[in-house]
Amino acid sequence: MTSSVSCRLCGSSDVKRRIRLDGYAVYRCRTCHAVFSDLTAEQAAGLYGAEYFTEEFGPYFAALFGDADDTPIREHFDGYLDVLQRVVPGGCLLDVGCAAGLFLDVARDRGWEVEGVEISEHAASVARDRRGVDVIVGDVMEVDLPARHFDAITMLDVLEHVVEPGRLLDRTRELIRPDGALMLVLPNDRNLTTMTAMAAHRLTLGAVSYPASRVHQIYHVTYFTPATITRLLVEHGFKVVAIEPDETVRGLINESPLMKVGVGTLFAASRVLGLQNKMVVLARPA
Repeated sequence: MTSSVSCRLCGSSDVKRRIRLDGYAVYRCRTCHAVFSDLTAEQAAGLYGAEYFTEEFGPYFAALFGDADDTPIREHFDGYLDVLQRVVPGGCLLDVGCAAGLFLDVARDRGWEVEGVEISEHAASVARDRRGVDVIVGDVMEVDLPARHFDAITMLDVLEHVVEPGRLLDRTRELIRPDGALMLVLPNDRNLTTMTAMAAHRLTLGAVSYPASRVHQIYHVTYFTPATITRLLVEHGFKVVAIEPDETVRGLINESPLMKVGVGTLFAASRVLGLQNKMVVLARPA
């Protein structure tokens, strides 16, 4: 089936609709196998009102913005730095979409010189005032940053929100040193939770749609697998060094008790099968 919708990654119009949800649809490209939604850049930009930070993902952002040192997010961030420091032991780190600066705070504690870019003035002010980290407010595509300056650039839960991910990778390629590293943390569309949610949707002819809407969140406009993110990175001047499995921190999922039990069971099975719902991707300039 040919559609008027074009693939976000390769531009092909040979795409097939995977699912239609409330206000948006998700497609799969038959040419490059990318999965993406049909939201426009303007629609995507309008999603991030106050309720995004306080309701939909309230527990997660409370941990990011809070003062507590014992949040499970800190331990998770330490694990990300373990992956990064396998190839770059230290130096100058830029976190794109740094929110309230918690990851920068953890990296600084491990000896990195840190800097962040964040589009939200509120989040950037928390990073500066509460954590004392240097954050530039604005879009990384537009702010003034030195070329080939950073030993490491990180994007945690960022690329899946971007309508033109290739352009963002080109920008990071301009900023990173030739011997530096790029680390991406993002959802892995090839995971057991998504497979289960889609099976429930198909078998009930759409009557059971809530799980499918959770794994295809309206906030995510591109859905990557290890294969599609590898292809995109190579096309934009990177070589992949490693892809590590990761998963959402379960204590920060804003769900009902029954849903949390179901998600916990799926996550345990995912770890056994190697089908976790997130991944950490480490790449170097080619």
